[in-house]
Amino acid sequence: MKMLLALMLMVGACGHGSSQCMNRNAKPYFPYGTVGSTGNLYSAHLCAMEERPLRSSAATRTYRLLLLRKCDHPLSIRIESDGTKATMGVVEMDGTGESKPGKILWRKECPMEPDEWRALEDAITDSGFWETPTNEGKAWQGVDNSQWVLEGYQEGTYHVVARLSPESGPFRAAGEALFRARLRCMPKSQAR
Repeated sequence: MKMLLALMLMVGACGHGSSQCMNRNAKPYFPYGTVGSTGNLYSAHLCAMEERPLRSSAATRTYRLLLLRKCDHPLSIRIESDGTKATMGVVEMDGTGESKPGKILWRKECPMEPDEWRALEDAITDSGFWETPTNEGKAWQGVDNSQWVLEGYQEGTYHVVARLSPESGPFRAAGEALFRARLRCMPKSQAR
């Protein structure tokens, strides 16, 4: 009975059915051991956003930035290309990034121009993303900190980098490029 209750609570916390988040046959969001104990927090937010694991994408190249802002709405920005066309998907939740994703506030998919895709992929590649260690071992601190989780999947290779409020440098620049690009995909009523 306790096991059933725990399962129901976990499914309810995701915001949708067990077939998407609790299915034992589903691929996990993050490969075992990559992001440590914070992987549960990241996975809970991605699950509530109804995002799929990057490694299950049909696209040949996919990147996703998950922003868990302690005092603001959680946000996911995903760009993907199959070699002929590219798209951007953005999801914003109405909760907070610390532990309560809430419900989907808005979601939108937009086509991307080839030059826009190249600029964003170049920003990610130029940041040294593929060579950057996954974790730096910092925990939530202060009031305005946020978790930046950048994932990439390219031709069978997956990598993830998680940082606590990166202040400067190429990784932050790549995240900011994705954050700015989301503006063209936002519903006008949500632009801020």
